[in-house]
Order: sequence, then structure tokens, then C-alpha cells
Amino acid sequence: MADQLAALQAIAEDLEHSLSESLAKTHFLSQSSVNTIQRVDYMRQSLGDLAAISARICDGLEWAGQDGLDLENLKSIVKLQDSLPKSLRTENTHADHHDLWL
Repeated sequence: MADQLAALQAIAEDLEHSLSESLAKTHFLSQSSVNTIQRVDYMRQSLGDLAAISARICDGLEWAGQDGLDLENLKSIVKLQDSLPKSLRTENTHADHHDLWL
């Protein structure tokens, strides 16, 4: 998850630079353009923070009780299923429960 957030941060940074370069060539920046650049910058910084937090704490997280996330539930909540790692696999730890390994 941390790697995915870091990749999204890099995309946001590229977008921010591209927008800045394009808008720098104009002689007038509308308030809307300035607001858009500020929102992209906020998104980039937030993604970076989330990536850092995720990288730091994810190894120590565990599901409480039997509330694990199985593969079918994961697929049902992820809109961009192509973003799921191709290496996603399940490990059967109990007869009726599968753990996800990323």
C-alpha cells in the first residue's frame, strides 16, 4: 500500500510540474488556475505523508478477530482493480479463511 501511495505521489508531482510549466508561459493566471495548482500540491503532500505513515506502521498491523479481508471483498471495494499487484495471492490459514499477501 505504501508503494502504491508513493507512486501516486510521484504522478501528482509530475502533474504539478507540468501544470506549473504550462501556466508559467501565460501572462495571466486565473484564480481558478492558482487554486488548482494549490490543490494538486496539497494532494501530492498528503499522498507522501500517507505513504510514509503506511510504510512505517503497516508491518505491525493485524486484523482484529475474524475481520480479515478476503480476496473477493478486496476486489469489491477497489475501483481500479488493475492497480492490484499481479503477485496478489492468498494463503489458506484456516479451512474457511484466506489471508491476503501483497
